[in-house]
Amino acid sequence: MNSDKQRIAIAESVGWKDCHENENWAATIGTLYEVNGNQYAVLPDYLNDLNAMHDAMAYLEPEQVDLFAVELSDIVLENPHKAWWDLEPNEVGHVANASAKQRAEAYLKIIKKWKE
Repeated sequence: MNSDKQRIAIAESVGWKDCHENENWAATIGTLYEVNGNQYAVLPDYLNDLNAMHDAMAYLEPEQVDLFAVELSDIVLENPHKAWWDLEPNEVGHVANASAKQRAEAYLKIIKKWKE
C-alpha cells in the first residue's frame, strides 16, 4: 500500500471526502478536501505528522484502542508473539516513540483498510 493510498484511507475513515470530480485522490493530494460537509482543508500528512495521527486515533472505538496497542507493538518490535502488556521497559519506550508512519500502519490494520 503506497503512502498516498494510506493517507487517503485514513482520511476517509475520519470523514474526509474528495471535493473534486476526481476518483483518484492521489492525483490531487495537497489540494482541498471536504470534511463535515462544508469545511475545506488540505489533507493531513498522516504518515509524517504525529499530531495528525493523534487526531485520527481519536476516532478509534474503545475496544479498538487495545488492538491498536498490540498491533503497534508488533510493528515497532517486529515480534508478533509478544503481547504489549508483557513488554520490557525499554520495549515500552520504543513503542511509545513509534513514528507517525508506524502508527498509520497499525491504525489501518485495526480498521481493516491495510493492504500489503
